[in-house]
Amino acid sequence: MKASERYRAGYIALAERGANGAPEAGSTVVVEDPDRDGTFSASCYSLGDRSIVWCDAAVSARVRMLGVTNVLSATEFTEAATAAGAELLGHGHVRVLDGAPLHVPTGSEVVRVQHITAADEQPVGALQELISACDDDDLDAAELDLDELDPIYTLLYASGSVVAYASARPGELDPAFSDIAVLTHPQWRGRGLGVRAVRELIVGHTRPGRHWLYRCNVDNVGSNRVAESLGFTLVSTIGAVRFPADDLSERA
Repeated sequence: MKASERYRAGYIALAERGANGAPEAGSTVVVEDPDRDGTFSASCYSLGDRSIVWCDAAVSARVRMLGVTNVLSATEFTEAATAAGAELLGHGHVRVLDGAPLHVPTGSEVVRVQHITAADEQPVGALQELISACDDDDLDAAELDLDELDPIYTLLYASGSVVAYASARPGELDPAFSDIAVLTHPQWRGRGLGVRAVRELIVGHTRPGRHWLYRCNVDNVGSNRVAESLGFTLVSTIGAVRFPADDLSERA
C-alpha cells in the first residue's frame, strides 16, 4: 500500500470509529471529536470522493443544519459555514511522500549538513541565533521551540551559522508518519535552502516503516512549493471554522 493510500485509509477508519460507520463515496460524515470540546470548531477534511467533518459536539447540530450530506470540498464547507455565521479559521493541505523525494537543484550554496536526534547533543547556540532572526509567525509555522524540539531534525550551515532547519515529529493520526516542519533564515530565503533542508531531513532520517507527512496552509505559497517540488502527494484539503459561542447559548 502506498503511503498516501495508508494515510487516507487512516482518516476513513478514524471517522468510522467515531461515527459508527465509514463515510461512503459521494458523501460527508459528521464526527463529534472530544479533543475539540469547548472550541466550538469544525474542520472538513476533503478526501476527493468523500469528506469528513470533525467537530465539537456543541456545534454538531449546527454543522448538520448546513446540509452536509453530499461530498463537500473544504471550500464548499467553509463557505456554507461562514454564511451561517461561523468564523473562517483557514484552509490547509495535507501531503505525504510516496517513495523517495525528488532531486531538486537548489543553487550553488556551499552548506554543511548536520542530522540530529533527541539523543544527540543539541546545538542550542546555533538554534537560538536562527530563532532570534525569525518572527513569531515563522516560529509558529515551524513550531520551533528550544524547550520542545522535535525528536529528529536536520540543520544546514553556511559561514558557520544555521541557514535552514527541518524537523519532524510523529503524526497525530498515525505515528508511523513523521510530520515535517521547515524554517529558513530570513537572509537566506529564495535560494532553495528550505527544499534542500527537507530533502536532507528525509534522506538522513529515513528508516524502515517511517513515512513522511507535510502539512501547510493553502495560502503559504513557499511552503506548498517545497512539498510539490519534492514530489509529495496531496491526500486532503482541510477547511476549518469556529461557531460563535454566544449564538450557541441563545439557541440552547
